[in-house]
Amino acid sequence: YIRKTVAWIIAATHSSADTALAVLARGSIGPEITKVTIPEGFRSGQIRQRIHDAIPRFTTAGIAEALASGAVKSPLMPVGSDDYEGLLFPATYSVTPDDSVTVLLQDMADAMTARVKRLQVDADVAALGLDDHQLVIVASLVQAEAGNPDEAPKIARVIYNRLAAGEPLGIDATSRYLSITTGDPVDFESDSPFNTRRRPGLPPTPIGAPGQFALDAAAHPATGDWMWYVRSTQNDARGRPQHVFTASAEEFARAKQACHDAGLGCGAP
Repeated sequence: YIRKTVAWIIAATHSSADTALAVLARGSIGPEITKVTIPEGFRSGQIRQRIHDAIPRFTTAGIAEALASGAVKSPLMPVGSDDYEGLLFPATYSVTPDDSVTVLLQDMADAMTARVKRLQVDADVAALGLDDHQLVIVASLVQAEAGNPDEAPKIARVIYNRLAAGEPLGIDATSRYLSITTGDPVDFESDSPFNTRRRPGLPPTPIGAPGQFALDAAAHPATGDWMWYVRSTQNDARGRPQHVFTASAEEFARAKQACHDAGLGCGAP
């Protein structure tokens, strides 16, 4: 019975299985439900605004206060941190008039926790000694960088290869994230831990909310010795952006030059 009811809620509300279970536990389904959809890769500020746009009674300030209060729990949160960046799973959630913003946020946090805890991490990834929060950080980088889900495992492999080699990741999306969240210009010369052109290792927090494909790629990267990737001048067969992956610095330089010449935003080679 429960399985059929959960399936019905998912079909009727386009919710995730975790959200459907939460709605069922609260015993409230019906036409009064409001749905809010959080796209993959959204930052915390974007999530707050999206929730407010869908449910005006939940103000952005009230959402921030609910998170800061400690009422929302996440075992993925590092000790001593109160930053929920990347820890609220992007999906469609159902909210009843009786639900508080804390209930919604806890559903989102629980959904991310459930997905991370279900991951069966590959042995070579486990050997890097990353904790669950760091795995979410990797997934957020994959989410930001992958031109399409099919290449996400390759993006993850490059990240792990560079971590293992002690090389800076060179992911410009981390510097852009810092710029967006602080309002300062992008600075690739800064000493910020988000400047992965200069600083080795992972940034201190995720840079957005990773979806399932990015989490899966972080747990199960492709096999390869690639150390670089750069936007390809050709899209894939479905018209989606894709990258050139290589273990050769010379090949990377050539591909980056081609990307730059094509005006695809690769920067000066």
